[in-house]
Amino acid sequence: MGARKDESRRRRDAVFAATWELVETQGFSAVTMRQVAERAGVALGTIFLYASNKDELLLQVFGERLAARWDSFLKSSAAEAPLRRVEAFYDDCLTMFFADVDNIGAYYALLLRYPTATFPEVVELRSRLRRILRGSEGLPPDDVAALEQAYYGVFAMAVLEHVHVGDETRTRATMARSMAMLRRGAVG
Repeated sequence: MGARKDESRRRRDAVFAATWELVETQGFSAVTMRQVAERAGVALGTIFLYASNKDELLLQVFGERLAARWDSFLKSSAAEAPLRRVEAFYDDCLTMFFADVDNIGAYYALLLRYPTATFPEVVELRSRLRRILRGSEGLPPDDVAALEQAYYGVFAMAVLEHVHVGDETRTRATMARSMAMLRRGAVG
């Protein structure tokens, strides 16, 4: 039984590694399931054991890769006050986005189209951000959840603004103003 699980894990890892390599060389939107299968050395049908379609595969692979970066972003701001820490996290995410606009923009666009409940990295990240915000003085639990959602929304809208407008300075300024308004509303 253990050998079967090991082989399944090896195939999954090969599929995910092949997907990531293709994203890096061709870009998010150019990847095909057939290319992934060929690069991973598996049958095309094998991929469907791990993802029901290309979008889900890309979301899973990108989610796993981003989770490590998200973790480092949160660790780097550990000394900050809760609201500032969440803002620093999203600022780091925006910097990461600008470094690879096409691929990360495509990832976030997919996240907006699919329920995030099926992507454990995103669920865990949102939960961590809520725990950080709980450290804010005097915020009731419902406000913490609403504030976490509002910060996420501000970031998502900043990404969409940049996709449509293409001006990094304007996008950063819009997100900073929006987060400052959230902070003022949260503290009083």
